[in-house]
Amino acid sequence: KSNLNQRVNQTEKKLQAVTKSLTTTQVELNATRQELARATNSLGMLTTSLTTTQEILKNSEQELAETKSNLNQRLENVITSLTSTQNKLNDTEQELAETKSTLNQRLNQTENKLKM
Repeated sequence: KSNLNQRVNQTEKKLQAVTKSLTTTQVELNATRQELARATNSLGMLTTSLTTTQEILKNSEQELAETKSNLNQRLENVITSLTSTQNKLNDTEQELAETKSTLNQRLNQTENKLKM
């Protein structure tokens, strides 16, 4: 009977150890579940932040493309205007040269008439 009691006691001790181990495992499992929930929540926030950042980047790229297009158009307009101004300046210089020549001819004619 003593041997049986000894075995029962040993079995009870083993059962207590297993129960304690299961309890510890359950606590660790609950902590792991909480960490997983927090990590999942953080991942969701990061995903939202990334999506927002991607949208901002896409909009910025579009604005940059529009700005570049606008600046290129304005540059073309300035070049066209400068070319037109240069052409007008060339025409004006030509007209001035012709007017000067005509005025010099008239002056010479007038001087010659006065000498007579």
